[in-house]
Amino acid sequence: MKSIWLLYVGLSFIGIAIVLRVLAFDTTLTSVLFSVGGLIKILYLFFMYREAKLWPGKEMLLILAGITLIIAGAQLRGNLTQGIMALPITIAGIAFKISFIVVAVRKVRAARVKLNDTGQ
Repeated sequence: MKSIWLLYVGLSFIGIAIVLRVLAFDTTLTSVLFSVGGLIKILYLFFMYREAKLWPGKEMLLILAGITLIIAGAQLRGNLTQGIMALPITIAGIAFKISFIVVAVRKVRAARVKLNDTGQ
């Protein structure tokens, strides 16, 4: 898979942004790293679909729900009265995104096994 490096770069940007936020560097750089990392991961998914390694299906609802909940959690963090709900909503969003990854990996592996069984 030629585009796998995009996934690792995107995850690295997001990882660096998380570390910077934990170390209390809440600057524009962390927001940019989160955004760029997410966009690179979306680009990776686009290439996966384009190369026919992964066909979109119902698992796309998982990623959509995950992204929506994470954005909602981030928006609620700024409001003190609703801030208590930000963490559970964000964790639920992360759980949906992890579920998407698990389902997508299983689909890719199943397709790979199917190709190997047919002798191609």
